[in-house]
Amino acid sequence: MKPMKVAIVIHKFDAGKGGAERFATDLANSMAEEGHEVHVYANSFQEAVSPLSVHHVKAVKRPGFLHDITFASNSSKALQTGRYDAVVGINRTFHQDIFALPSATQTWYRQNAKSYHSPLLRHLRTITRAVSPKQWSLSYIERCIYSDTRTIKIVANSTMVKEDIIKHQRVPPDKIEVVYHGVELERFHPRNRVKLREEARAELSADSDKVILFVGHNFRLKGLNPFIKVISILKKRGLSGFKGVVVGRGKSKPFLKLAQRLDCPEFINFAGAQADMPRVYAAGDLLLQPTYYDACSLTTLE
Repeated sequence: MKPMKVAIVIHKFDAGKGGAERFATDLANSMAEEGHEVHVYANSFQEAVSPLSVHHVKAVKRPGFLHDITFASNSSKALQTGRYDAVVGINRTFHQDIFALPSATQTWYRQNAKSYHSPLLRHLRTITRAVSPKQWSLSYIERCIYSDTRTIKIVANSTMVKEDIIKHQRVPPDKIEVVYHGVELERFHPRNRVKLREEARAELSADSDKVILFVGHNFRLKGLNPFIKVISILKKRGLSGFKGVVVGRGKSKPFLKLAQRLDCPEFINFAGAQADMPRVYAAGDLLLQPTYYDACSLTTLE
């Protein structure tokens, strides 16, 4: 294949932020390794990695709805000078040749509301979203994307996401391609358990016979509440010799309170965000991921 000049657009180019960001960094690095000229347009970067060319896109920080609009507008203007063979938009931007959708928006909204255990909070969340200027701005950008005839393909990371787009955005099915997330098979190979297990367990303060992992940054949406309830049920049934290890970035205080209320805090360990995920998985015996929503869970695949 002839080397291409490709632009990738995403708000945050930082693999540690989440699934979409991981996808963006993996895509950029893999294309660069194959000899393509890759340019990244983002508002923030984890680090500039050669041979990628990085371009900072300005966007106002507050209020949130202006941040999204100004990033979309400024990135579109910046791209005009590049003369790229292909522009891949991963966040909501006004123009791209390929739009790689990280999640099914309407399904995400519905499931995100369900992750609030209080019926009152669920209703309030639904109401505030309906009147939120940020949601209005995001919906406007989405309408621009789906109606833009210059967008050649939309890439969905699961059949669920594709069906969501067809149902809610009235996009022709043949314009959408399903491309599932890839996994580095050597990096996440089961043999890591033999090489890294004991050392990784010590780093996570997981010295129990069995380690049950929870991995995710959005604790509420990824199901940390039901995870803790499962741990409490195991304790009530008289089981011991296990530890629930929570890996991810988030506010642990409300979940620690839940563990205390369910009388199982000694069975829960918050390990924080971890950069080296193969080591984390090597420490575990079981992954418990009771997520309310995942378009195509990298955690599960890995």
